[in-house]
Amino acid sequence: MSRFLILISFLLLVLSGSIACKKKKNPQPEPPPSVKDVYVAGHTMMGSNAIAKYWKNGVATELTKGTTRAYVASIFVSGEDIYVAGTESTSQHDIVKYWKNGNQVNLTDGSRLAFVYSMTVDKNDVYIAGAESAGVWQIAKYWKNGTSVNLTTGTNDAYAFSIAISNNDVYVAGSERNSSGKNVAKYWKNGNPVSLSNGTFDAVAKAITISGNDVYVAGSEKNAENKTVAKYWKNGSVVNFMGDTINSEATSLCVINNDVYIGGYYNNGKDNAVYWKNGEMTILSSTSNNTIVTGIVAFGSDIYICGTEREPISGQATQALYWKNNQLLTLTNNGAGTLGNSIFLTLTKNNY
Repeated sequence: MSRFLILISFLLLVLSGSIACKKKKNPQPEPPPSVKDVYVAGHTMMGSNAIAKYWKNGVATELTKGTTRAYVASIFVSGEDIYVAGTESTSQHDIVKYWKNGNQVNLTDGSRLAFVYSMTVDKNDVYIAGAESAGVWQIAKYWKNGTSVNLTTGTNDAYAFSIAISNNDVYVAGSERNSSGKNVAKYWKNGNPVSLSNGTFDAVAKAITISGNDVYVAGSEKNAENKTVAKYWKNGSVVNFMGDTINSEATSLCVINNDVYIGGYYNNGKDNAVYWKNGEMTILSSTSNNTIVTGIVAFGSDIYICGTEREPISGQATQALYWKNNQLLTLTNNGAGTLGNSIFLTLTKNNY
C-alpha cells in the first residue's frame, strides 16, 4: 500500500474516532419536584394588640411591631415573593391589607368594618377574599390587585372565606343569609352564585379548590338536632363523611391525585384537631386543650397541616400548631396568644 493510501486511512480512522467521541450522551432525567420550604402564617396576641408574622421552615419573621392589632389570615408564595394577607387596626376600623416581602399594601381605608380570610396569586395578580360592611350587613367580596369586586349587594349578610383561580376563572366560597335568616353555603364563579345548601339549616363554605374540571368545596351545615356537621361538595353534590351526632367542621381542603384531604375538628366535649383523607378521620392532638386545623396541604405521600391550640375555659390561644405526617413540629417565637391560620408549600420546581 502506498504511503498516500496509508495516510488517508489513518486520517479517516482518526476522524471517525473523533466523531464517535463527540456523540451526545443521553440526557439524565430531571429529578421530580420535592418540597423546598414550608410556610405557616399567623399572629401573636399581646393584650389588645397583635403581631402579624409568618414562619419559614419553623423560623419566625414578624411583619409588625406589636404597637397595633395586626391579624394574619393567609399566605401565598410566588417565586421569590412572599405575600401575607391580614388586617391591622386604626383609630377607626381594621384595614384590610397584604404584605409583599414585608412591604404593606392597604386595600381599605378603615372607614368601614372589613375582614380578610383568603388569598391567592395567579400570573402576578393578587386576589384576596373577605367582606366589607355596607351599613347593617357585610358584603362578600374579593380584591384583585387592590380593586374590590362585590359578590353580593348588601341586602343580606354575606362573607367570602376562600378564593381560587383556575384557567382565568375566579372561584370564591362563602355564605349568604337568606330571607329566612339562614346562612346558605355557596360559591361564586366569576361572580355568578351557586348555592350548595337549600337554606333550611345554617351552612357555610369555608374552602374551595379546583382539580381538573371538578370544583371541591368544604364546609359544614347544621342538622335537625342543631349539630354542626362537616361535609364537602363536589360539583355541587354533597358528600357526607362525618356522623351527625357530634359537632364537627371542615375548615380547609386540598385535592391531590383524586385524594380529598380536609382539615377541621370534631367536638366530643372539646375541640379535637383532625383531618380526613377520602372520608377517613385521623386525630392529630390528644391534649386536654381545644385544638383545630386551619390549613392543610399535601404533596406526594406527605401531609402538612397548621392549626391553633386554645385553653378550654378562657378560649385564649396557647400556641400555633404545625404537623407533618401527624408529627407536631416546632415553630420559633410561638407561645401564649399565638395562632396558626394558613400554610403553604414551595417546591424545588413550581409552587404548590
